[in-house]
Amino acid sequence: MMGLVVVAVVSLLAANSFIAGDGEVSPKQQSEVVIQETPPKPKRSFKRQTSITETEIEGSWRARLDGMQALLQMRGRTYKLIVVPDNPVEARYYSNGTYVLKDDLLIMMPNMKWGPPKSRRFAYDVLTLSDLPVLVSKHEEKLVWQLPSYDSDVYVPNFHQILSRTEDNIAVWDILK
Repeated sequence: MMGLVVVAVVSLLAANSFIAGDGEVSPKQQSEVVIQETPPKPKRSFKRQTSITETEIEGSWRARLDGMQALLQMRGRTYKLIVVPDNPVEARYYSNGTYVLKDDLLIMMPNMKWGPPKSRRFAYDVLTLSDLPVLVSKHEEKLVWQLPSYDSDVYVPNFHQILSRTEDNIAVWDILK
């Protein structure tokens, strides 16, 4: 809204200077225009839950990402992850492997020997060859993933294959029933 006001003020000043015939905005008029930046939107964050257990994260989950959704199944220290773009023409992404949970740090380690899901209708591309570290917690029956802090003992990638596809680097997973 503030951006529209600034554009309107600048347009009026420019129009007034052209009507007056000088074709330029005077320094006095320039000093009257104050451009204010929109304050950044506060980022969501969730309290760490260091006592989370494997039984709390096991199950089938779905999360909405920017322009796609992710489906996750976790059972017996193994996981299957599929990312489905909203555009049905685009390839789907997959990652299968094992995971380790230490306190609230979940590290998913892809196993390329397991291969993509079997499908004649859809093409699948590998999501990542690298480990996927996340901080995991449970809030109101939802699973929440956040980036680990940079001072943690784990390598935090510059581009996280899941969390970088969200607005604030947080994925909220709903349980599939």
